[in-house]
Amino acid sequence: MEKVPTSPAPTYMSFDEKDPKRKAQVLTQDDGVDDLPPSYIAASGENTKGSLVLELSSKWSTLNSTYSLRSGQVLYRTDTSSSWCSPNVTTIEKIQPSSGSVDRFSTLARLSYKAFSPTRIEMDGQTQDIYSIMTKASPWSFSSWSRFGRDRVVTLPDGRRARWSLGCSVCILSLEDEASTPLAAFHRHRSGFFNKNNRRPASLEIFAAAFNPTSTNTEWKDGVLTSTQGRMLDFIFVTWLYVEKIRKEREEQAKRAARSGGGGP
Repeated sequence: MEKVPTSPAPTYMSFDEKDPKRKAQVLTQDDGVDDLPPSYIAASGENTKGSLVLELSSKWSTLNSTYSLRSGQVLYRTDTSSSWCSPNVTTIEKIQPSSGSVDRFSTLARLSYKAFSPTRIEMDGQTQDIYSIMTKASPWSFSSWSRFGRDRVVTLPDGRRARWSLGCSVCILSLEDEASTPLAAFHRHRSGFFNKNNRRPASLEIFAAAFNPTSTNTEWKDGVLTSTQGRMLDFIFVTWLYVEKIRKEREEQAKRAARSGGGGP
């Protein structure tokens, strides 16, 4: 495997949910409908204890955006280049601990897309095909299929197996256990055009069970993620960016096919 330079991983990542110095930008694109199963709806919500919510700044793109806590503190930012002569690359940056007033970021990962070749991922000092960290679920199981293709199976940093489902409007992550325990879900924005009380930005919500496999509550307190929890958050965030890219592309293909009278994807 090809080695790539990376910044040293911090032992922890700190943030202050009550910090009012920045406010998350309110998005204004058209309302979207979450196709979340009941278990996710029950686990989600503004007052869910232990959930960590990352709000997007971009109106349209998950691959060119900042990702902030509801306080406005940015944790991640993404930037995607486009070129005719070289692969498109998404650079994912993560905030680093800093004692100053200016946020410092370092590169967490890169995703390189090339036609007719597997996406390449650079992370943790290695460059490898995306299939090295996620695989397609079995095609012979009905439960392995979602609206836009087969689920993607991943092994989490703590060894648990989970799968991303490519739903009609969002991607959702669940454990491969009897309860299909919810771990993360994307929420499409609502413009609140008819009711401003329904307005919300697009966001990625990571539920408590993702951080602590033995409890419904996470261990992080006072705005501090442990090193283990930080790695889990990084892994979920990076893999979500990839599967959401796939889902979005197939959604757009389906819309174009419908407009031309060609049916679905």
